[in-house]
Amino acid sequence: MIGDYSLQLWDVSQLAAVASLLDMPEQAVQELWLDCDVNPFIDCWLAILPDGNLCGIMYLWQRAPQTMGIVLHVPSMYWGWGIRTALCQLAEEQTRNASFASSLAVDLDLTDRALLTFFVDRGYQFSSGGAWRMEYQLSQSPPLPQWPSAVGVRTFCPREDTVLLRTALREIWPGFLFPEKDTDPSLIFLVWQDDQFVGAALCDGRQDEGSGFIDQLFIRPPWRRQGIARALLLHTFNVFFQRGYLSVQLEGSSENHNAHKLYTQIGMHELWHINTYHKKLRA
Repeated sequence: MIGDYSLQLWDVSQLAAVASLLDMPEQAVQELWLDCDVNPFIDCWLAILPDGNLCGIMYLWQRAPQTMGIVLHVPSMYWGWGIRTALCQLAEEQTRNASFASSLAVDLDLTDRALLTFFVDRGYQFSSGGAWRMEYQLSQSPPLPQWPSAVGVRTFCPREDTVLLRTALREIWPGFLFPEKDTDPSLIFLVWQDDQFVGAALCDGRQDEGSGFIDQLFIRPPWRRQGIARALLLHTFNVFFQRGYLSVQLEGSSENHNAHKLYTQIGMHELWHINTYHKKLRA
């Protein structure tokens, strides 16, 4: 026992409790661990109250050569109990003792100032930008888009546009696989200037969550800095508003400062913003 809780390795009987603590479906937890190659029987530690309820979780995964990744979650009601410190110390001890790792990395949401401060105070230093998610509220009708001369937008036609769109996406993101199945052509918007393909927005409607999502948005280089990306964003906002959605979300890289600036100017706000922090534990 450590105070009013104990630290124990995970076992399969606690899957439902872990899913509840992380606010995720059980299958999503299993898929996450599988994707990250987490072996929860040796890599996942739980903080458990005397009544058996969970009050914290920490798990490790091989993030890169010589670097372990840590995920740590303690509900705010248990802050001040020393649980985060105990779990973090355990993660650092395991990493020091591992022959295949010498540093620990954590992805931190910059909007969670308490957790960011906790890790920075323990010696974790910024190492790289990560990603952010932003949202536009549809509480009222969005502004109408203003298109440059001869520029317009239409919806995607799979028979005519699949090869064109796939090629354009791979020019910008090599290796990108266009999802030809389970897509709604009416939520894929192609921008043209006369007969020249300019760019696109690939969107997804998540009606069960009340939010639309922009999976990809791009403007080809010759047409950038002409206000077309702004017009395309406003077009997607208006489509989702007309369909009764409550908001529109998108994600981007922390290194894409121009996109973040545009989205902020258009009225979007951050839901989360993640950067990576490292701590060297041994030479």
